[in-house]
Amino acid sequence: MELKHPRGGKAKYLEQPLYDNYSSYLRNYAANMLRDGGRSSMKNAAEHLSDQVEITAPREFGDLLRSGHPSVTQAGRVIYDRPPKQHRLSESELRAKARLRHLPPELIGWIWWHVMHKQEPPPHLKRR
Repeated sequence: MELKHPRGGKAKYLEQPLYDNYSSYLRNYAANMLRDGGRSSMKNAAEHLSDQVEITAPREFGDLLRSGHPSVTQAGRVIYDRPPKQHRLSESELRAKARLRHLPPELIGWIWWHVMHKQEPPPHLKRR
């Protein structure tokens, strides 16, 4: 919780959007309960939370931004499951990432830029 995220994002990046939107999720669920058992509302809520990850997740390396994995389970059955846009890191990838935390900020910025698939240098590095 005390970690500062120099490139943006925050701790509890999924919890806060859930608290901010739970009442609208529940209203939509109640409105659609008789029509489809609330399935479409739960799918929409899961997708919305996944979208919020792209806004609120820490951006240091860029790997969390597209890691949202919306799924809905009802009565023990999976009724919706969309894979994340970017795979979850394996144990070896997590270990490698942990070693990168001791790199100079400029190099971490370079890594972030390329992970995000930017095609040109950041504005502050463009040649004039």
